[in-house]
Amino acid sequence: MLREEKSNDTFGCGFNKRKYAGDAKLCRELGLDFTIHCMGPERIKRSLKRKYDIEVDIEGKDRFDVTREAQAIIYG
Repeated sequence: MLREEKSNDTFGCGFNKRKYAGDAKLCRELGLDFTIHCMGPERIKRSLKRKYDIEVDIEGKDRFDVTREAQAIIYG
């Protein structure tokens, strides 16, 4: 169960805990890296530009699609 894997301090409090716990579960089901997902599309775009000199288009994509593309670039 998710509560056994993560402590309650990890997700913060209140509504954020519920949102991040749901996102962590979806990331695990889709095979995505949750730490990359938590960065958000803008930070992922800046990070990929800075580290790998690759421009990623984030317009019209949700966080899961951007995370999937970034994970393919980072982990090869």
